[in-house]
Amino acid sequence: MYLLKKVLALAALLMVIFSFTTKEKKSVTSNLMLKDMNAIEVLLKQQFECRPSSKFMFYVETNLIKKVRGANNISAKVYFLDKVSGQKKLLAAEIIQVSKFKGAIALQQIKT
Repeated sequence: MYLLKKVLALAALLMVIFSFTTKEKKSVTSNLMLKDMNAIEVLLKQQFECRPSSKFMFYVETNLIKKVRGANNISAKVYFLDKVSGQKKLLAAEIIQVSKFKGAIALQQIKT
């Protein structure tokens, strides 16, 4: 029984030591050229309809800029992210005014 405890303790110690090995980073090159890319053309070429691609994704960043009486000003930015390389490209940026009463959304300033 004492020998079994020693073997189990040694196995647990070796597992802890080898679980913290360093991971090598490999530079991954992507076939998507974000600087020269047109997002609409890329989406039209795909045949996935409602399924997303594994090569890229869209995401939105929002920040609350200012609270005004009866409304909030929100900065919204839409990015195109290449999943392989991690590079992103800004597609659109808008400042949206969202009123606090039912059904009111107004665009304050448009930048694309």
